[in-house]
Parts: sequence; structure tokens; C-alpha cells
Amino acid sequence: MENIKNKYFPENEFLLNQVLDTYKREIVLKAEWIINNISKSISFYNQRKPSKEIMENVMNAVNYAMSIYRLINVAGARNKSLASERVRLLTARWPELPKAPEGLKLIRDDLEHFEERLDSWVVDAKRVGNYSLGDLGVGFSEDMKLMEGMSDKGYLRSISNQWNFKFWEHSVSLIAIFDWAQDLITYLTQDKYWYEPL
Repeated sequence: MENIKNKYFPENEFLLNQVLDTYKREIVLKAEWIINNISKSISFYNQRKPSKEIMENVMNAVNYAMSIYRLINVAGARNKSLASERVRLLTARWPELPKAPEGLKLIRDDLEHFEERLDSWVVDAKRVGNYSLGDLGVGFSEDMKLMEGMSDKGYLRSISNQWNFKFWEHSVSLIAIFDWAQDLITYLTQDKYWYEPL
């Protein structure tokens, strides 16, 4: 570990390892949930289950991915000092943590401000005079166009036939999230400090 004094985390190496392992276990657990939820959503799609059941699993996976993202990044933290120390210690302990998929941060921001996105849709829908709102679309082509006269913000959530999750105008690859989760598990469980929770 670096020789910077910790303000919030323990200085004692044994205690610090215990604390960091708690963060690691949480990341691994959520990565496992990501894999389970994406796998279940693909299975549901192949079984022709209702789109809301598929989307529920996708939303769970994206939420778990966003939770991991927040653990390993400072952005969005209320206590930036504490978050900076946490991220510094996690990256010092695991310097090659796999990077989050492109687009995840934008999706995280949109979902975190869900009510603002809906408000934005209302304003835009009033401007174009069409309050139609598409939601829970699964398996559409990447270049799908909205119905004529619909607001640019007229589609809330969708999953393309390439397994890209789109929320408003931002998207993230579910395959990339799945692969990232697998990479996190592989990287973090090879650590010599790894232990299963009691």
C-alpha cells in the first residue's frame, strides 16, 4: 500500500485488509448478480417471456453494475474525501481492476435522475403535441425509428437485438457489462487475501 496516511480507513494493515476484503466481497457478489440477471434475461427472451420480465432482470443487472461503478469511482459521492480515500486504497490494492463498460456512467446518471428525464419528456412531448411514450421494447433493430410525430424523448427503456440497453438517448452494451462482471470476479478472486464470508 502507499505511504499516505488514511483519514477514514484503518492504518493497521491487517484491519485494512479486512475492510478492503469487505468491499471486494461486495463487488464480487454484485458481479455474480449481474451475470445471473443478464443470463436470466437472455433465457426469458428465448422463452418469449413478457418484456417486463426481461427488462426487470436487465434493470437489476444495470443497477448492480452502477453500484460497483460507484464503489470504484469518486464521481457522484457525497463525501468526496472519503470516496477518494476508498478509491485510492482499492486501486492501490487491485491496480488492474477492469474498467467499466463505455456508456455505464451516462446510464447511471440518467437512471439516478429518472424523474428529471420524465419531466424532460413531458416538456418535449408538449412541444411536438404527442404524449406517446414507448417503453419496455425488447429485440428491436439498433436503427429503429420512433413513430412519426413522436417526441425525440418518446422511448424510455429498450433492449436492442444486439443486447444494448438504451435509456433515453444513452446506451450501454449488456454483453460488455456481463464480460466486465466476469473479469471482476476473475481478477478479484485470484487475490491472496480472498476469503468467503462466514
